[in-house]
Amino acid sequence: MSQDQLAANTGLTKSRVSELETGKVGNPHTKTVDALCVALNISREEREYCHTPPHSGLPHLLLENLALRFGYDNPDSLEDDLANFLRNKACEYQAMRERLAKMDVIEGQIVASLADVERAIERGDFVAADEYLAKAESVQLTAKTLPAIEAQYKFRFERGNAALLAGEITHAARHWEKASSYYHFFEPKMEAEKTHEHCQLLREYAYRYKNVQALHEAERKAKISLSIWNERDDIENWCKTKISLGGIRWRLSQFDIDSHSSIHLAEARSHYEVVYERSSPSLLAYYYAQACVNLANIYSDLEYADSDERQKNLKKSLKFQQSALALLTKENQPEEWGILHHNLGLTYIGLFEIGGHVSLEEIDSAIRHLESSFEVRNTDDSLQYWIASSRSLGEALTNRAMCATNKYGKQDLDKSSCILHAALSKISQEEHPNQWQQLREQLRLCAEQQTQFLSRMRSQ
Repeated sequence: MSQDQLAANTGLTKSRVSELETGKVGNPHTKTVDALCVALNISREEREYCHTPPHSGLPHLLLENLALRFGYDNPDSLEDDLANFLRNKACEYQAMRERLAKMDVIEGQIVASLADVERAIERGDFVAADEYLAKAESVQLTAKTLPAIEAQYKFRFERGNAALLAGEITHAARHWEKASSYYHFFEPKMEAEKTHEHCQLLREYAYRYKNVQALHEAERKAKISLSIWNERDDIENWCKTKISLGGIRWRLSQFDIDSHSSIHLAEARSHYEVVYERSSPSLLAYYYAQACVNLANIYSDLEYADSDERQKNLKKSLKFQQSALALLTKENQPEEWGILHHNLGLTYIGLFEIGGHVSLEEIDSAIRHLESSFEVRNTDDSLQYWIASSRSLGEALTNRAMCATNKYGKQDLDKSSCILHAALSKISQEEHPNQWQQLREQLRLCAEQQTQFLSRMRSQ
């Protein structure tokens, strides 16, 4: 009987019928009870029976079997205990039915699953009921919960961006931490992914402004991701995060106070080495190549060893880079391929400078690799990398010109000046203060070399 029918048969309003059903009216008037008893065909005996605690009248074994279905397992229970337990379970069951009825059903699949849940509960099959609820939950999560979380995430994420624009690094990091935590109880792996993205944003900011605080916040976020992406269950993301941690420490060796440099480099090396040990050219080849590239960076670093070991370390670096070059392709990993060629160019520049400008083989190799890096770098979507290649190629050309005794030296210097001026025109002192200053210094040195070269040519 619907609420409308019951209201019509009793003379009550539909709202009063609803209040009675939901328990909002706990002690109705006698005339209300009378009207309901007539409408529902409840006899006087049945009504009187409700006023005293009834004896179940059911066999004890049946009560035990019913109770067992609801998880009750006490063989010494009295009949009244079993009856009370089942009455309580009946109330809980009714409350659950009401909650299910009130759920915001947004998909036909949820409607069907909830109907299956109710039928399973009625027959006491709670395992099946849980499976149907899990199915409904999955639909709800995908169709409504996660989109709502994503919308909430975006607001908090943009608050972090606003804080970063204002230079409030700690506030930005806390906003982003709050944003990623929205996924914590629903999609932990998504929480780790978002946290990793925030780590990368902080690393980019730190690189642009030589900011140590941003690097420390990035390291903290990388460790949060690492607590979710563990080595046993998610080795690829674990490797990715370890590589990020190594990169953060490497940058700290450059931006932090000098006395901490060797500590940061040693920590960076340990992050890269553990990835190198867990991978191989045939197992996790991409991360093996990444480990090789980054270990090469460590050995190329001027702060890593004294001048007596510099050449030996550069040769180690060259070996790691060549191992990586065999695994990376321009088509499949264009960004990493470009970085590798750029770094090879820097390594050959280092070997050339150590060699006392005796052999041009190293500097020719440097120029060749640096020119290759431009094949995957442009000012539209990889400006920072393009600027780095421009600076390095300008340096290599200037170095080669210093050894030249003919017109080709002037060509190298003119080309270097052209490349460096083009790079400087793409950035501003306000937005990229570090790179802007370095380019200005390189142009000054290039101009000096041009003057000296012309003077040398006249004297000859």
